[in-house]
Amino acid sequence: MQTLRFYLAHRALLLKARMASRADFFLYVFCDVVVQAMGIAFFAVVFARIPALGGWSLPQALLLYGFSELGYGLFGLSFSGMQGLFDLLRSGRFDELLLRPVDPMAQCFARGLNDCGGLVTGALLMGASWAQGAPLPSVGGALLFLPALACIACLHALLHALIAGASFFLAGASGPLLALLSALRPYARYPASIFPRAVQLAFTLGVPLLFMGYYPAALLQGRPEGWPALLLPGVLLALYALVRLVWRAGLRRYQGAGN
Repeated sequence: MQTLRFYLAHRALLLKARMASRADFFLYVFCDVVVQAMGIAFFAVVFARIPALGGWSLPQALLLYGFSELGYGLFGLSFSGMQGLFDLLRSGRFDELLLRPVDPMAQCFARGLNDCGGLVTGALLMGASWAQGAPLPSVGGALLFLPALACIACLHALLHALIAGASFFLAGASGPLLALLSALRPYARYPASIFPRAVQLAFTLGVPLLFMGYYPAALLQGRPEGWPALLLPGVLLALYALVRLVWRAGLRRYQGAGN
């Protein structure tokens, strides 16, 4: 409970600090939405030439795109501070986190606020998809909507924590790895059926991109290929255990800024 209280208090202070300059905050969100619009424009070009993409119509594909962005936007709003771990280690400021009686990993999660524009873009895309005829979720799907979003945000957070943990062992390794993850993330917006079988397996068992959008969105639409989304809580638990092992080993190895 102490960790949760710290996290909520820190997030509240961070949001208050960001909103002190509302123009900068909303400009940042606007720019993020504009960047996302480029991906939407690609969708429009594709569907102008073909009626469906991997068996998904334009409204269904927009729903998948929007749901993926909502999950990522929730991650950016809630857990995106892990990207600054290497800078904390290099500058010696990570020692400050160790002096507090709060889990250092939770403190790292609480430090950042990025990519909130995904919440706006995702909500607009999902609204547009339903307006164009995408199937509305069933009662069961509606009940799973918010938990699925939370799971996607947690999946992003844990992957970032796992990669950031590499900074304890290889200085500077987390930067290129996080850049690679960012480059791969757009593939979570597309139907898995457009990829070869080997790539689908890699995006399920290796880097779980399909759990970041495709499987949950398919489940909400009642598509049979969405059943792996039911495994997402188990995936999160396994990944959390791995992240804990990496961070525990990293903290044991860390010797402080003086060394």
